[in-house]
Amino acid sequence: MTGSTQRTPFSFKPFIASILLALSFCMVIAITAPLMAPNAAAQAPSDISKAYFSSGWFEKAGSGEWGEFDAQGNRRYTFKEVRRDNDSVFLYLKQHGVNIEINARENRIYAEWPGQARHVMHTITNMEIMAPPPAPPAAPPSQPPSPPSVNTGATTATVASATYNGGEFIKNQGQWLEITSSGTRYNFSELGHDQRHVYLYDGTRSAFVIMDLSAQEIRYSNGGAVQHLYDVSEFSVISEPEPPVSPPVTPPTPPGGGIPEAPKMTTLEKATCLATGGKIEKAGILGAERCTRPYGDGGMVCSDSSQCQGKCLAGTDDANKTGITGTCQRTDNPFGCFAEVKNGKTEFGLCVD
Repeated sequence: MTGSTQRTPFSFKPFIASILLALSFCMVIAITAPLMAPNAAAQAPSDISKAYFSSGWFEKAGSGEWGEFDAQGNRRYTFKEVRRDNDSVFLYLKQHGVNIEINARENRIYAEWPGQARHVMHTITNMEIMAPPPAPPAAPPSQPPSPPSVNTGATTATVASATYNGGEFIKNQGQWLEITSSGTRYNFSELGHDQRHVYLYDGTRSAFVIMDLSAQEIRYSNGGAVQHLYDVSEFSVISEPEPPVSPPVTPPTPPGGGIPEAPKMTTLEKATCLATGGKIEKAGILGAERCTRPYGDGGMVCSDSSQCQGKCLAGTDDANKTGITGTCQRTDNPFGCFAEVKNGKTEFGLCVD
């Protein structure tokens, strides 16, 4: 028709393509958004207020204390925070000698205690972060700042003395002297050290001492379990580390076919024995020194060695008999005269020298 406007038919294809493109962009944002969220485990240890694991959590309680809670919220133990670094918070439970490391970088909780080496105790499943309080405005100092504590920079290789309420330990050329406030003196040999502990031994008293620089305490054993002895008020340091202490050398057996000297334990072996609950004694026909450890079921009535941590034993008078009960070995000392009980029967009598 003349003078009329010609209309172009509407096309849905460009419109639908635009909608699909917009939806795709929204989906990309929704998927990638969680990946951009901050990870709590990447925070510095100073920001952590809670560390969760499968059966409970550790929670900062203020004043240098942390609580361990079970899954029901019951508080099991209270730990003291002893130090922290860029990765971890370190806790200590004095009553049981337990060291805990909450490692924020590895998402793991490590533990160690007397008789149990450092190991992974829990995997951290989640953390809560506590924002630090704002710092107060700095005031002009009214007096010169105090010098740094003598504990600053102390390591097990540089520590020269440890002071406690009632005395101190002083190091001199690989040896240590304890002087009490009453003037009593005790001499110790340094067995060695690791990153956190210095190990000392007094052979005249069979006394084993552990200096713990992290927990700032001294622990002690004279044949039983290692127990807390002193809280250390300060450690002092030397300018340069002393050379490592050489282990004692056991003299060789004299030539000539004479009676061999009874084997003796080294100082380090004795200290390790005492620290793990053992007892040092002489046994056998040669009177050799050995570390004897007790069995937990020693003295219990038994009819077979499978019922005991050690062996089920009877006297040699009951050898080669049936219907016999014995008792579980009290210690792991293999020497003596006995007859082993198996399935209610004793075997031949045996004397081990």
